[in-house]
Amino acid sequence: MANIVVTIASNVGKYLAGPAIRELQYLLCVNNVINLLENEREALSAERDNLQTRVAQAKERTEVIEKPVEKWLNDVENLLKEVEILVQRTKTDLNCFQGWFPTCSRYLLCKEMVKKIEAMEKFKGKSNDINPFSHLAPLPGIQYQSSKDFIYFESTTMAYSQIWEALEDDGVSIIGLHGEGGCGKTALVTEVGKKAEELDMFDKVISITVSRTPNIRSIQGRIADMLNVRLGEESEEGRAQRLWLCLQEKKRVLIIVDDIWRGFHLMDIGILLDNVNKRTWKILITTHSERICTSMECQKTTHLELLSEDESWTFFQKFVRVDNIHSKNLPREICNECERLPLTIKTVALSLKGRDESEWHRALEKLRDSKESNDEGGVAATFNCLKLCFGYLLRPETKQLFLMCSLFPEDYHIPIEDLLRYAVGLRAEERLSLPSRRSLFEADISQLLDSGLLMRGSVKMHDVVRDAALWFANRSKNCKIMVNVDKPLSIVAGDNKIRDCFAVSSWWYNESPSFCQLHAPNLKILLLNISSLGSFNSYVLLRLTFEGMQGLEVLSLTINYKRVRLSLPPSIQLLRNVRTLRLNGLEFGDLFFIPSLIRLEILDLRRCKFNELPIEIGKLLSLRLLDLSECHIFRSYYYNGAIGKCLQLEELYASACYPEEYVSEISMDISILPNL
Repeated sequence: MANIVVTIASNVGKYLAGPAIRELQYLLCVNNVINLLENEREALSAERDNLQTRVAQAKERTEVIEKPVEKWLNDVENLLKEVEILVQRTKTDLNCFQGWFPTCSRYLLCKEMVKKIEAMEKFKGKSNDINPFSHLAPLPGIQYQSSKDFIYFESTTMAYSQIWEALEDDGVSIIGLHGEGGCGKTALVTEVGKKAEELDMFDKVISITVSRTPNIRSIQGRIADMLNVRLGEESEEGRAQRLWLCLQEKKRVLIIVDDIWRGFHLMDIGILLDNVNKRTWKILITTHSERICTSMECQKTTHLELLSEDESWTFFQKFVRVDNIHSKNLPREICNECERLPLTIKTVALSLKGRDESEWHRALEKLRDSKESNDEGGVAATFNCLKLCFGYLLRPETKQLFLMCSLFPEDYHIPIEDLLRYAVGLRAEERLSLPSRRSLFEADISQLLDSGLLMRGSVKMHDVVRDAALWFANRSKNCKIMVNVDKPLSIVAGDNKIRDCFAVSSWWYNESPSFCQLHAPNLKILLLNISSLGSFNSYVLLRLTFEGMQGLEVLSLTINYKRVRLSLPPSIQLLRNVRTLRLNGLEFGDLFFIPSLIRLEILDLRRCKFNELPIEIGKLLSLRLLDLSECHIFRSYYYNGAIGKCLQLEELYASACYPEEYVSEISMDISILPNL
């Protein structure tokens, strides 16, 4: 009967106007409308769910969702709620649908359902057309930097007020803050930058660190990160110009340039003051010397004084309780030996935390004795305080780890995983599993952080602490360290001091490296970092011979910024004592030398391109960790099963490894490796 009526209505529709047809459908096609409503609801709900999944994935990538996407989701969510109410009415309002004859209630409800169907059709399929969908969230910048130890003392308040006054003065564009190393300059300007950002004084607040040996490319990269831009230019000059163009888009900018040691051309990193922006841009620099402020043409200069004795005592008590020390003058006397410097006050206080009174007495004696016997001039008091803290490190491995951190350049954020892999290479503890060694390493890192000798953020050394660490190492008999940041490795190799070194690192960024023979029989760690710039696409290390350093235990050769071809010398096979080998960002053929490194425990080949691993890798009975992340591996037609031969392997990394078929094949080996 119903079908007959629908057929009649359809035929009548040939002669009636469109609106009349719709009115007739409201009366006669109720079930069809209900089915269509539910089908449209299911389709739109599925599209909403898919979009919500895409939104969740974008947020996991730290992306910000565009407003049109959020509007579509909100509108659809509200519409689906209204549709759900209608669907429930069709199930509960039974009187409306009883009988063959149309009713007013049926007519009105059906008409409302048709409107919702039409509304859903307008949204349907539109979510895929929203473009752009999301964008990468800007980095938190200066808000990410910690200033939890900052206290408004009289000295800091005065300097803060003077800087703030200069920020509000349109006639001042370059402001200088100078003071002794470790007096709190970085903490002060960080607090200034955070406050300025909170008050929306500037469109952008950018903080960069220059240090004693500036790495222009790295500084440019940090500015680009803060501006959320990608730099595609090869030359430093091209990158500087691109950054300047990006900065020009900001009306008011505060750029904090921390830790300048000599005259520095801001133009080299993309900061150029001209007649247009000099009234709206502010450059705030920090340095140890007022002379540097003059050379940087600062229009306003502020000196950050050391703490007064009372301020020092207040700061000391922030880190350690003294009410359980019966000799009431003892803690204050120790505090006075810290020379009113926040850095040393904090580290000494943290090192004495939880120690009994006899240790406090011995600490005071050591500080006074070292002061009487020092021969280092102005830095002696600081170094002696840090030496006291160094002496409180319980395990020799913890002390070694602390000294190892000084192998990196000033203000370098040291990846903890890299540090762990180097530390494993120096510790012949094959009886311990890798997880057990990780636990010991993490305990060592925690002690260094808790003592104030390291700072958080990966891990990082204050430049004064780093100078002290190098001072400790080079006054010892068997832990001498050489860090090269300002000359070619070939010149470093000619220095006879390298013969006695325990560790050598080279971080020279200025030109293609030249390699030569290194005669260093006592060398245990060699870290070579190369910044591959310009047209250099290959390096030949045939002149670099390892014959004079067979005792080497950690070898790291890393290329920054791009992957380059590398020819390794045959003498690398002589490194039978190497336990950690790190080759990153390199392209070579066969790994012919790997089976000869019989004590190898850590093999790190991140970002490398090479022929497949040799089957002989299974002879490395101590190999615990293999990292193939971001590698491009050329393989023969069949996978040779090399990784399945590494029966001692405990950790395997292969994220973003290419080709995917290789990863699938090696994953089959995982099930047969007992320790993985």
